[in-house]
Amino acid sequence: NLGTHRELFHAIWIPLFFFVGYLFTLKLRDLSKAFLMVAGGTSFHLLLDGTLVGNIYPLVPFSDMQIGLNLLPFSSDLFASIDAILLILWLYHEEFKHKISDYF
Repeated sequence: NLGTHRELFHAIWIPLFFFVGYLFTLKLRDLSKAFLMVAGGTSFHLLLDGTLVGNIYPLVPFSDMQIGLNLLPFSSDLFASIDAILLILWLYHEEFKHKISDYF
């Protein structure tokens, strides 16, 4: 159920958890960078979902307040296509910039 997913996984606690993980691992450079990237990515995900598609529940379980502008009509095909295109572009970038095929 999409509503349950949004209630559980679209709260500020997940990015906050990863940011706290970043703060606790500052001396471990690679691990702290990973925590910071995930914290930033999940924050950006919440921002996009709250702005573009439906509502999010940022303070669950303490409040049932919803935030959302719903600027785009929901279409899973559209978003799956965008994800696929971004993945392919990223893989091309990684191959030509960093030669990732050398690792396989």
